[in-house]
Amino acid sequence: MKNELYSYQREAVEKIVHFFYSDLFSGSVILPAGVGKSVIIATVIEKILKNDRTARILIFCSHNEILQQYRKIIDQSVIVLLADSLLNIKKGNVFLCSVQDLLLVPFDQIEKNSFDLIIYEDVDRFYLNKRDLFIKGDSKTKYLEITNRKGNRNRFNRFFQPIYEYRMSEAFEDGVIHQSLEKSFITNFFISLLKYLGYLDIVCEKQINSQHQKYCIDVMAKKDGMSYLFEVKTYRDSIVSSSLVKQAIHQVEKIKQNIEGNICSVLVMNCIVDSGFKKRAYDEKQIEIWDICNILYLVQSSQDLMNKLCNIMPYSVTGIEKQALLSSQKSIESIIQDSKVSYYQIFEKRLKNCPAGKEENTNYEYQNICNDIILYLFSGEFLQKSFQHRTKDNMFQMDLLCSLKGTTEFWKFLIQFYHTKFVVFEYKNYSDLVPQNSIYITQKYLFSSALRNVAFVISRHGFHENAYFVSMGILKDEKQLIIDLTDEDLLIMIALKEKGEEPSDYLLDKIEKLLMSMSI
Repeated sequence: MKNELYSYQREAVEKIVHFFYSDLFSGSVILPAGVGKSVIIATVIEKILKNDRTARILIFCSHNEILQQYRKIIDQSVIVLLADSLLNIKKGNVFLCSVQDLLLVPFDQIEKNSFDLIIYEDVDRFYLNKRDLFIKGDSKTKYLEITNRKGNRNRFNRFFQPIYEYRMSEAFEDGVIHQSLEKSFITNFFISLLKYLGYLDIVCEKQINSQHQKYCIDVMAKKDGMSYLFEVKTYRDSIVSSSLVKQAIHQVEKIKQNIEGNICSVLVMNCIVDSGFKKRAYDEKQIEIWDICNILYLVQSSQDLMNKLCNIMPYSVTGIEKQALLSSQKSIESIIQDSKVSYYQIFEKRLKNCPAGKEENTNYEYQNICNDIILYLFSGEFLQKSFQHRTKDNMFQMDLLCSLKGTTEFWKFLIQFYHTKFVVFEYKNYSDLVPQNSIYITQKYLFSSALRNVAFVISRHGFHENAYFVSMGILKDEKQLIIDLTDEDLLIMIALKEKGEEPSDYLLDKIEKLLMSMSI
């Protein structure tokens, strides 16, 4: 590695390399968040490959974001094949794979591989059924677990043999993790943020006594007649393990249970938290999570707060997507309950009140309406959803990209006959018909090697005749399907769903008619 390692990192590297050449079958390295796990593993890989250029190593993580850290840190001299190569792994030394990547690849298309070393980071909670065959290796394979806690059982019901541990207390003592980071975040940024948002009576380190235990609440405040408790967690990395997030949620839950009266609970984390975690905590435990994506959204209109945030953060926030708070997004369900009207009436009114045209504000409004409709109709069909999705090279941005489960006939049809695992949704708030140029632009988002062969173009009035012919030409030549949907199509599907019918059947009928009308 180009950078000098800390003494504990060098020791961890030596222990792991020794483990690799030992007779041990499996080993466990215990490291707290924020101490450079990816740097340690990258150094281990370089040392192993220096001795044996034929060694094959798999790094298996819970989230794609963690893999991106490895991708940036691993030296360029190491050949890296990313998870999109799972269908055809032939050469290379180091393979990066996440649970999401593995689950998206059809099992019968995964090529079986053997590895000299398989590294798990925070994946013991996942159950992948028969896909485990891909990562089980052979009798010579070594298994290394990277975790932040003791006592985990591995995937194969054997205990990992502890080979190295670096405790949180040691990290504090060595100055690797500063105990003042959390306090500095609160003092130099978070209090200013709360004042900017209109919170009053702000109190830090509020002590409360319960029957069994004393608690110290990081921040308490009031707004609009409601009391709020804020539990703040800070980390050196943008990605932390899901177990840490769960522990933090559990801690807030315990504090909340020991406070009398009605109080709103907020967990503030200066890292990226999976949207599924945030929604479950909000819906099931009434705990709202503000992660760095939410915080960036809250400060986007204040340059002073943005500067304070960037100065206090231990990593760069450049490129992190901004997200609104869950509490600021009044759900469609609550609107329905309040007004006692149907989804059809709600969406019909929203579409009618949104002017057609290319103005920026109306474009965003139309995007939000269409996103809400698509998720209302088909959310259960999608494994993952990415709004305003950008490709890695930042060349293309799609309004909505979704991965498919394939549970109903229409989505099975797309997966089977168009070899797609992802679908693109593009929204065109044009006052006129969609021109052919827009179809050419949408086609650039499609990419067969990435299993992205189907796009929906949703507009107010549909395709121009020339746009239709262009889409048909793309279908004939490239076998890529670009589907024309209008406001009227959306409302028809909403009405079908309200009647208890399957809205995707309407899409299947539409595509069948389209294919039957094609000529040579």
